[in-house]
Amino acid sequence: MTLLHSAIRLSLMISLGLSLAINSNAQGPPTQKKQAGKKTASSETLTLKNGQELHGLILGKNRSGQYCLLVQKSWLKKSLPEQAEKLFQEEAARVEKAAQTLEKLLDEWIQESEKEGKPSSWVKTLQEEKKNLRSRNPAQEQFLLVDIKPSDVKKKTQVTPAVRHLLLVAWQERLENIETRSAEELLADLKESKIDFAKEKIRLTERMPSMPVETGQDWLTRKALFAQAREGGLHLQGTGDFLTQGGKKDVNLMELFQGAGKSALADVFKELGIGGQAKQNPTWHQTAARLASEAKVHGVRVTRMTPDLAGGKVSLEDHFFVRLPNNLLVPVWSGNLAANMNIPRPKLEEQIRSDPNVAAMIKQIEGLGGLGAQIGPQLTLAIRGGAATMELYDQADTAFLELLKQTSSRLDGLPLYWILK
Repeated sequence: MTLLHSAIRLSLMISLGLSLAINSNAQGPPTQKKQAGKKTASSETLTLKNGQELHGLILGKNRSGQYCLLVQKSWLKKSLPEQAEKLFQEEAARVEKAAQTLEKLLDEWIQESEKEGKPSSWVKTLQEEKKNLRSRNPAQEQFLLVDIKPSDVKKKTQVTPAVRHLLLVAWQERLENIETRSAEELLADLKESKIDFAKEKIRLTERMPSMPVETGQDWLTRKALFAQAREGGLHLQGTGDFLTQGGKKDVNLMELFQGAGKSALADVFKELGIGGQAKQNPTWHQTAARLASEAKVHGVRVTRMTPDLAGGKVSLEDHFFVRLPNNLLVPVWSGNLAANMNIPRPKLEEQIRSDPNVAAMIKQIEGLGGLGAQIGPQLTLAIRGGAATMELYDQADTAFLELLKQTSSRLDGLPLYWILK
């Protein structure tokens, strides 16, 4: 645990007085309301007005308002051979056009990076990404996205989140005749292979069709997420309006206390002459925008903690912003977590107590005699709050890393507005 993390978590304690839209969090067996003896459909269906049925997974609508249905090419060739051939030709033309556009965008990004003096390793990363565009063969990809006008659809049949997840796992395992079999049959096949579908992570990104960059904002967002994943990016952490950069080690501990705001303990430090006058900080939005501009990053992650002493809980809000050319920050993703600070977390609490700065503070408080005895219970609760904070940080990091895996493994991946929330 770095000094920064210790200081941030401690400052939070002092202030006490803190999945791919298509990758569902499925739990338990897939169940739907159905008549006795009736099997559960394993895929979603768009029944067209001409009588055709298209089986797959409805991912949503594109910006033109058309349904986007993800289908397996093997099913399409077998069930609708004539339409399949036409769709494959259209896909090849679309992929080629998208690749040409993305190549130009990458060339501009490479030139921009060289001009800014980025490391040669980063420039090589972008060059490799450009090279990978031409290494993908649409004919070898497992899936195809079919766009259907709502006016052509007679009926739309969808399944529960659990069945959607089951379908994705079945596709991932390449089971046979998936679209024509029931969810119960697919579940039996997976159980026979000792696969617990509800615990499986979906990793189908590389099997998906290439998608075009849709707008300038879309490209800025893809760049920001890609750079955050590959370079590490800028991560700001704090509470209230106070933010500091994650990973920075030469942090003034008293500055962090002041940034964390007032509390009973902070008042005691003031009486003891520890620290100085608290500065008037800018808003956290202003700080984030300034630091992102100074770092010349395309995006910034901001993680803020809020302690609720009365409610006995710690809350975390996690944001990812894209920086526009005019240095304004546009939010593209957020997440919220909460933890009970009254629950003992012995290992994490010991980590906090063993930090030299915390240990020195505890020693000072113990030397206050009767006043220290009054503060002791609050300090204990504060340390538990710090442990809860550490736990939430770990959970937030896990969730954010999963987001980056979904959104940045390919610059020509699925539309981000299907994934980002």
